[in-house]
Amino acid sequence: IEEWIKKDASIISDDLLIEKVLIHLDIFEILELKNIYSKNRIKKVWQDNLVKQEPYYHNLNTYFSWFLFGIKNYNLFLKRHNFFKTIK
Repeated sequence: IEEWIKKDASIISDDLLIEKVLIHLDIFEILELKNIYSKNRIKKVWQDNLVKQEPYYHNLNTYFSWFLFGIKNYNLFLKRHNFFKTIK
């Protein structure tokens, strides 16, 4: 990933790159994100772009919440952060 980012960095924003890696690539590339971006940056992109698309990415979000961010109860996380208001 890192070589691709350096080569084509001007094509897409960091946030879009993080979002697309989370959605489309496998766990090895997702873990590579942690070597390039801070956990907080990845989490913000996840919350802003994937969590808000509930329930479409529900299974993926549940996994990321536990695996990447240590959130043990994803549904409680949604409730505490008022994401249920944005989910239709």
